[in-house]
Amino acid sequence: MAGQGPSARSVQIDLLWVRQGLQWHPDFENPSRVVRLPYTYNLTGARPQLVTWLIPDGSVLDNLPAPQPSTLRILNLSEILTLPDPTPLVEDVIMEGENLVLFGPPKKGKSLFALDLGLSIAAGVAVIGKLKVYRPGPVVYLSSEGETYFKQRVGAWLHARALERRDIPFHYVAEVPRAADGPEGLAKYVDLIWEAVGDRRPSLIILDTMSRALGGLDENAASSMNRYEEMTRQIMEEFRCSCLTIAHVGKDSSKKIRGNKCCARKL
Repeated sequence: MAGQGPSARSVQIDLLWVRQGLQWHPDFENPSRVVRLPYTYNLTGARPQLVTWLIPDGSVLDNLPAPQPSTLRILNLSEILTLPDPTPLVEDVIMEGENLVLFGPPKKGKSLFALDLGLSIAAGVAVIGKLKVYRPGPVVYLSSEGETYFKQRVGAWLHARALERRDIPFHYVAEVPRAADGPEGLAKYVDLIWEAVGDRRPSLIILDTMSRALGGLDENAASSMNRYEEMTRQIMEEFRCSCLTIAHVGKDSSKKIRGNKCCARKL
């Protein structure tokens, strides 16, 4: 690459990015290796890219940003007792940063309750007219259950709450990310959500339903549920928000959530 002046000479160095947990850092020990990574994201939403550094002659590897220090900590008892207490998002329903599943038989009002929950959080009004919202903020509702009646449901909710506002930060996507597609498939949803919410991180992201969001994975396999749980965890860490999944019960409605039993333990 050309220098910046008649006497300037520079060296192009391509850095390999290495993964440490959920974050990526430049590998300064192998500056000559070039690896183009698939899409991956970290807690801040920044993507690792192939980075080219122009190093002036005589100062190779000088003034490069150091890798971020590890966030791994070991806490003693005193430090444990000073950890922040859980913060409620909605009174008696959801805590901040919680990964939840709402399940029940078909046609029993799961989606209607989730819609009331999401719209109430976005508007800063009480859920079902009773439960206090502690942190109003953007809500994203992702659903592939069909949008035929979604407009009518939202309109009915606004009318019931006597709200005429059109600036409520509630966002709807008529698709769900698929756990089967991995991080690459989740990428477009991450970008879309950041574009919609701007500088305000969401308070809640809703996935309707788990069956659709599995993307063809066997819901009775523990490995499928592990991949689904990993996808929801990545969403939560990306946006630092709570996540609510809507799911069905099995054929025997007296039993718990449909699918592998590990799902009930993880969500």
